[in-house]
Amino acid sequence: MELEHRASLSKYWEEIVAYIEKQKWAAKAEKACGSTAHITRKYNELFEKRVTERYKEIFEQLLKEMGRPLKVRIDTKGKKGSTIKQIALETEEKRIAPDKVLSEGEKRAVAMADFLTEVTLNDASGGIVLDDPVTSLDSDWKDMVALKLADEAQRRQVVVFTHDLQFVHLINRHAELKKIKPLSHQIYRGGLDDSPGHIELDYSPIQEKSYLDTARAEKYCKEAERASLSEREDRLRSGFGALRSCYEAFVVHDMFGNAVRRFAPNVSIGSLKDAYFDHLIVEEVIAKFEFLSRYITGHLPVDGYGIPEPTPALLAKEIQAFKELKKRLSETKAKKGKQL
Repeated sequence: MELEHRASLSKYWEEIVAYIEKQKWAAKAEKACGSTAHITRKYNELFEKRVTERYKEIFEQLLKEMGRPLKVRIDTKGKKGSTIKQIALETEEKRIAPDKVLSEGEKRAVAMADFLTEVTLNDASGGIVLDDPVTSLDSDWKDMVALKLADEAQRRQVVVFTHDLQFVHLINRHAELKKIKPLSHQIYRGGLDDSPGHIELDYSPIQEKSYLDTARAEKYCKEAERASLSEREDRLRSGFGALRSCYEAFVVHDMFGNAVRRFAPNVSIGSLKDAYFDHLIVEEVIAKFEFLSRYITGHLPVDGYGIPEPTPALLAKEIQAFKELKKRLSETKAKKGKQL
């Protein structure tokens, strides 16, 4: 084995010797240049003048906007012409490290403020990407972070990965107020082997407004008509699922006037004036919802119980039935007025 190693080493011996000689030369050259302390001192001086004060101003303003007006001190340490930055909280008695006194949520908020400050100061910053930025944060903090990200989206592209549906709702709400159109994609496990990495473009499980009409269900229906037999089942499941979601949106927006919404902190009492309740329509909605539930993913098909086979024609028929129900409620409201 030693002979084999020596034989292998001999192949690269000249390259190894040359590399070592270069390293020796570099070490001598570094000593010959003298100290670089004056470069580091000047760098720190410029950093303090051009970065630190502006950083502190933006950082404290962000924390204030996020509901935590903490005072900070920026400590810098220079080494070999570069500067290491450290954040310290200021109290009446002394400066302390954030991780010593802050909760997990507060530390995340401080980190978020630090990140957004760096992005603001760096003119070369393009889009930003965040992965679950609101873990350990309460509802108020999630709302503040969503607001700041909507603000950033007015200046640059913002990409957020999250499992938090409430946070998605808050981002959508703030984006809508700022007249920004968010684009959501769902990443999920699927396929015959339940493999990860499947992507549903332009889809979010809480985009209620996407289901105020049947456009999505109709898209799946057309795709099912053109798909092969192996793909048709998947398109039909998605179509029946989308139509089922339309009934949920119908209840929230049409029947109850949007008075109660998921993830909203309170009930919109004023919206009750747009609510209308009809027992016949209620019974039909319940029946249709249960019927459509038989065709979505997660429900085992049962033979011999008179359940129609899922086909594009059946999906098209159910889409038309929903449109007629929606139209009937609208006409009923107009004729009889609004009542509960």
